[in-house]
Amino acid sequence: MGTKLTVTKEMIAENMKDVNVRTAEEYGKIVTDVTVTMKNGFTLHAGVDSDPENYNEEKDKEYCLESIKMDIRLILEYTLYDQANKKKNAHKTFKPFQKVLVKVTNDDDNHVWVAAIYSHYNESKGRHYFSNLQWTDDDGGIIPFEGNESKLGQIAE
Repeated sequence: MGTKLTVTKEMIAENMKDVNVRTAEEYGKIVTDVTVTMKNGFTLHAGVDSDPENYNEEKDKEYCLESIKMDIRLILEYTLYDQANKKKNAHKTFKPFQKVLVKVTNDDDNHVWVAAIYSHYNESKGRHYFSNLQWTDDDGGIIPFEGNESKLGQIAE
């Protein structure tokens, strides 16, 4: 993808809706279980057990919360990359007969936006086919006509 997408501490905190801590004694150990409910309702759990003589509730709670925050970071990073990938692959949503602008090279060796009618995308070749089955494999070299009308006939950068 090229660009590093970053998840901040603020983003993690914004996604943590409720934090519940449960402490219980089980099999001679003190168990601290932390459950975080995210703002979308998804829950994450972490737990730690300690010997009664080494037990520190605040330390065990912090340990569990840090583990959950790392999980949230991974979930949010996945979401960011997934959204970026969908934007990157948005070209695949062109429909047959849709009006598009295509970047072509003119007689002066300039890249110019020209009007075309979209045909299809060939996944195996990574090519977009347009009017008269000409093609481009430059994802940035084909854009919707609607919203980009002012680019028609202009030199493309």
